Amino acid sequence: MENSPENHRTLFVISIWAEMIPGKQSAWRGSIRTIDGQRMSFNSLAGLNRKLRELSGWHDPPIDSIDDLFSE
Repeated sequence: MENSPENHRTLFVISIWAEMIPGKQSAWRGSIRTIDGQRMSFNSLAGLNRKLRELSGWHDPPIDSIDDLFSE
């Protein structure tokens, strides 16, 4: 499998924090920095996943259920 974890490795520094907005619900924010200095922001877990796929060229594997993620 060409795009499997065994054949492809990408390093990132990911920072995640809660941003308090007066009068509103707090929100999660984050940024990703690559080892070559590229920086991208996100504001949801879906956004984090999208940015990681964008930067690494990875695609989520097809799964039938959440149990497929943890099978050996």
